Amino acid sequence: MTTTQPVRAQLIFDADNIRAADDPFRDDRMIDMQVRQQNRFVPSGLRIGATTIYPELTLLQEYDDNLFGSSEGNAQDMRLAFQPRIAIVGNNPSNQFRLTGQFTFNRHLRFTQENTDAFSGNLETRTVTSRGYSVEFISAYGRYAEDRADRFATVTNAQPVIFTRFQARANIRKTAGRLLAIVSMEALDYDYRDGRLRSDRSVILPESQRSRQEYRPSVETEYAFSPDTAIFTSFRYNRQVYKAPAGNLSIQRDTSGFELGAGVRFKLTPVIEFTAATGYLEQYYAAPLLAAKGISTEAEIKWLPTLLTSVEASFSRKIEDGGSLAFGSRFVNETEVSIDHELRRHLILNFLGRQENYKLAQADRHISRLFLETGAVWRLSPLIAIHGRYQFLDQSAGKRFKDQSFHQSRFTFSLKITA
Repeated sequence: MTTTQPVRAQLIFDADNIRAADDPFRDDRMIDMQVRQQNRFVPSGLRIGATTIYPELTLLQEYDDNLFGSSEGNAQDMRLAFQPRIAIVGNNPSNQFRLTGQFTFNRHLRFTQENTDAFSGNLETRTVTSRGYSVEFISAYGRYAEDRADRFATVTNAQPVIFTRFQARANIRKTAGRLLAIVSMEALDYDYRDGRLRSDRSVILPESQRSRQEYRPSVETEYAFSPDTAIFTSFRYNRQVYKAPAGNLSIQRDTSGFELGAGVRFKLTPVIEFTAATGYLEQYYAAPLLAAKGISTEAEIKWLPTLLTSVEASFSRKIEDGGSLAFGSRFVNETEVSIDHELRRHLILNFLGRQENYKLAQADRHISRLFLETGAVWRLSPLIAIHGRYQFLDQSAGKRFKDQSFHQSRFTFSLKITA
């Protein structure tokens, strides 16, 4: 079964942290412990005028007890990764930029056919005008291998699925007194290579049918009644245009939809922030597949019990692509809890738990995914950090798709060196 949705596109930077820096009504103490700056452990880099260069090297070792995410299991393997990276940062307060380039060389000890090389390059710019506008532009291009255990991954007996992704996004922000407005436009281009079976390379899997372009304009507004209370509204539109129909059936998979939402953010106490939003969304297809419409909800609570601990919990209900030509959209309920604790200023402990439930809008198909992660980051100095992590994934599918049920454990150890 060929899927129509790849791994979810990752944001290049955390927009919430930028908003916290811009918005005088936001408390920057609510920024996650994982990304909060620590002056003692910030790399100095190589300074050239107003530009700083940060070379970085990561050595990684990972053990996986079910590499292919198969219901049969029995696919234990060890992965070694070598990852050089460089970041060039411009420090001008009114015209900032960050240019990064990264290569990843993955080598497997047992399943050598899984060896892949990936690369990516990102450019982020941010300009503050004399009239108070903040203009941000982000572009990224990379070559990736789809994660075997991704919820949209293809059949387990295929070779690694390779695709390239280009992303461009522009944001315009304007603050006028207590009002904040954001207008955004994002475009993505996915280009997939046809796959092959691991057991017989002469068998071609038509992964190129998943190649497509996506467009996502949006408008958001936020009004702060006080430093502790604000309301916000949003309108988001999306459109996916596939580069080729599906196989000999010539099924048109183009889709478009929109979401209208509104919410409120306020502080229950000086160290507890609560955000809730609800909206209405619709998704339609060019072919008579299964469109969907319904209510979306989001809720998030952040709690800082101490200056060294942050706790977050969130819930969301939304619509995503069904992941297959045989289905249209599906409803997704996601619950997540994360805890970060800074121990002795140089050791950060973290925990993440996430429960995902998928239900196709008009079909008897259910998938549930439980993801648990615990780990630690030990900063030895501004130059060296050691990362350790354990991940557990359990996917449970309905009777009709029981072959998609599996569980997986990963142990990861890495050493990061930054100049």
